[in-house]
Amino acid sequence: MPDPKELVQALREQTTLEQREIIRDQFAALPASLHESVTQDLIDLLGDVENTDNITRSWAPILLGKIGTPEAREALLDRLSRDESHHVRMWICKTLIRDFTGDDRIGPVADCFDREQTKEIRIQIARVLAESGSPAAVPKLIEFLSQEGSDDEEVIRAYGADGLGAQKALEGVEPLGVRLLVEDSWTVAIKIIHALVSIEDAGAVQYLCELRQGEGLHEQVQIAALKALAQLAPPEDDKAVEVMLNYCCAPQRTVALTAADSLIRFLKETAAETLVNFGLSQSDPAFIARIADALRMIRGDKVVALLKNAGKSPQEKEAARALLEQIGGAQAVGILVDQRMATLNQAQSRVQDFDKQALELFHDTVEEAKRGFKISLFMSTTIFIIGVILLAGSIYLMLKGEDTAQILGGVGALSGLGTILTMFYKGPMEKIERSVANLVQTEIAFLGYIRQVTQITAMFEREYLSGEAFDLKDLEALLNYTENAMKETMPLVSLYTARRENKDRK
Repeated sequence: MPDPKELVQALREQTTLEQREIIRDQFAALPASLHESVTQDLIDLLGDVENTDNITRSWAPILLGKIGTPEAREALLDRLSRDESHHVRMWICKTLIRDFTGDDRIGPVADCFDREQTKEIRIQIARVLAESGSPAAVPKLIEFLSQEGSDDEEVIRAYGADGLGAQKALEGVEPLGVRLLVEDSWTVAIKIIHALVSIEDAGAVQYLCELRQGEGLHEQVQIAALKALAQLAPPEDDKAVEVMLNYCCAPQRTVALTAADSLIRFLKETAAETLVNFGLSQSDPAFIARIADALRMIRGDKVVALLKNAGKSPQEKEAARALLEQIGGAQAVGILVDQRMATLNQAQSRVQDFDKQALELFHDTVEEAKRGFKISLFMSTTIFIIGVILLAGSIYLMLKGEDTAQILGGVGALSGLGTILTMFYKGPMEKIERSVANLVQTEIAFLGYIRQVTQITAMFEREYLSGEAFDLKDLEALLNYTENAMKETMPLVSLYTARRENKDRK
């Protein structure tokens, strides 16, 4: 077993880190009763500024920490305030915090931090103060949160947050929250959020809700804030729910899913209704897709049942349909198909009513044409019979009367016969020919119109059932097709039905 005094002397003589670490380990393995025998030797080594280099002197606090006696503790506190080597002061601070207890050691270490100019040493002292677990260190840890400047100050702020969280210091909630709202370093912001969660105080919720959203906030910070909000917010906190709902529409999918998971855990039984109502108020397809992702995380048929009859306004109904499409699943698809078929059946019923009315109108037109033709034929026949009677009378006068009567009867007979023949062969035939031609042409124009309307209806059914978006622009295009078909048909009908009138005028 090595002699402790020999180990202290060897520490003065060794120059490499590996050799000094071996001496430290050998000293630590010695019984505690042997440690105390070299307490004064190590104190002398620590204070021997003239004959010992600072690197060697910095190992003395480490071995004094292994001894752990009040005498060693007092020697370290005394040396800390007057040693000129920042390296030695750093190891004194580390040893006092890690190997000794008592709140009275915190003040000297904090004062050393304030006097220290070397950034690396300041970071090491901040670290051990955060590890101290002493309530006396809380004011200094809060002060660390206001450190500004280089990246080294970011590390110090992070240690301040770690220390406050480890001690669950309630007085640190407000300083942590205020710092969170202005923190530029996402790593430090996450440390602050974790500290607030560790403290477990609802006062942190207001700062988490005020945390800025959008592209300027790092994705990991948003995720950490959402998880913290779900843990710290009081039950049914409206502001917290609003924030989580807004985050459900975040452009980053991981953030949106974290928000949805946090909201579901926070609201539990009412999460489905809240998400559905929020989704119905959305019109942006990107937002609806994010809400659908959130609803998909809720297992069971409850969401589909809520969306089945959701929405009062056309916008809400369209949002409900879009959410069902995004969610998917056999039940959701079945509801969408039923809704589409119901709408299509209504449209087909209206088209059938229109076709029925159009056919009735066409048949009425044909019947009117037939009636007119029969009347015209009856009138021509009546005139013809009258003409025949007049002709017969003229012939009788011509045969039985006197010379003058015979001459008049003959002239009248010839004129009547010519008129009858002209009217019989020319008038009725032209009328019949014209009526038949007009009727056939009108029928062809009408059937062409019906054919176009039927094709437009078929196109509507195809577009509507294709599953793609069918909006007002598509409907307007179909209506334009129908209007053009009507505009092309009406001049033809007018042309054929007006032909007789024009000829009569001529």
